[in-house]
Amino acid sequence: MSKPKVAIVKTGALKGNPEFLGGKFVRYEEDVAQLKLKIGEAISLAVGSIDNIVGEGETVLIKPNLAFQAPPESFSVVDPRVIEAMVSYLKENSKAGEVWVGDNPSLGQHVGRSRPAFRMSGMQAAAERGGADRVIFFDEEELVEVQIKGARLYKQAKIYKPLLDADRVINLPKMKTHLAGIVTLGVKNWQGIIPNIHPSGEQQDLHRLDLGQKCADLLRVREADLTLVDAVIGMEGQGPHAGTPVEMNLLIAGAQTVAVDAVASYVMGFETVEIPAVRIAAADGLGVREISAIEVVGTPISDVRTFFKRSMNDPVGLIPGIHAVIQQTCPGSIALK
Repeated sequence: MSKPKVAIVKTGALKGNPEFLGGKFVRYEEDVAQLKLKIGEAISLAVGSIDNIVGEGETVLIKPNLAFQAPPESFSVVDPRVIEAMVSYLKENSKAGEVWVGDNPSLGQHVGRSRPAFRMSGMQAAAERGGADRVIFFDEEELVEVQIKGARLYKQAKIYKPLLDADRVINLPKMKTHLAGIVTLGVKNWQGIIPNIHPSGEQQDLHRLDLGQKCADLLRVREADLTLVDAVIGMEGQGPHAGTPVEMNLLIAGAQTVAVDAVASYVMGFETVEIPAVRIAAADGLGVREISAIEVVGTPISDVRTFFKRSMNDPVGLIPGIHAVIQQTCPGSIALK
C-alpha cells in the first residue's frame, strides 16, 4: 500500500505579518498573490494537480475554521488572506463550476452565529474578493439526518446540507492548540458540519472529553477531498481562542485528513499519539498517524518543527486561592469553594 502524501510548503515572509502580529490586520495584494502561488505549489506536491481533485463543472465547498465571532487579529480564525487566495486559486486554476465557502461557528447560536462570524472574521469579504460564488451561513441552511456507518458515538447526526450537496470539499483548518483536543486541525474542523447549539437537548456536548471520538465519527460522514492547513500564523497556549500567535509561514496539504493532521501536529511539537482525534481516527481505520508511514514532500519536517506551548485545560492548581473540585472544558462545570 502506498503511503499518503503530505506537502509542507514555506510561504515566505508576508508583508502584512508585522502589522498583523502587532494587532492590526492589513491586506496587501502581494501577500494574497504570494499565498495563491504557494497554495498551488502545495497542491501540486500533494496531489499532482488540482485537476486530480476537481472535475469540470463540479461544485467545490471550502470549509474553513470559522470558530467564533472574532476578528482576524484574534488568530482564532483562518487568515482571510488564505481564504481569498484559495478561492482565487480555484477560480483561476481549476475547472470548478462554482466555489462555495461555508461554515458554522463552534460556540452555538447565542454567541456564534455564522453570518456575524463571517463578517467579523473578514472571511466573507475575503471569499467575495476571491470570487466565491456563494458564502454559505450553515446555521441558516437545511439539515439532513444521516446514519453514520461504523461510528462509535454519533450513530446518526444532522448534517448541514451544503456539505452533502457539494461535489468536492476542501477542509481548511487553522493551526491552533486546543483546550479539549490538544490541537485543532482537520479532523476537529468537522465539528462545524453539525449544529452546535448551547444549551440544547442534542449534539451540544461535542466539546466534552469524548471530543476526539465524536470528530472521528463525523469524518465518516464525508472525507474531504483535500485538506490544507493555514499555518501562516498559528496559535499556541490557551487555544483555540485565547492563545498567542506563532508565526510559522507554512501551508500543509494532503488528500488524507488524518495524515495531514499527523504531520501538522508533529510540526507543532506534539507526538501524534497525543492528539485524541488523530489517534482515534487512525485506530478506527480512517487514516494513518505514524510519521514514518507518511510521505512528507516539500520542506522537511526537521526544518520547520517547533514546540508550541500547550493549553492548560485543568483548573486544579491553576489559580491561587481557587479550589477546583471537578473540571470539564466547554460546556462543562467547575465547582468552586
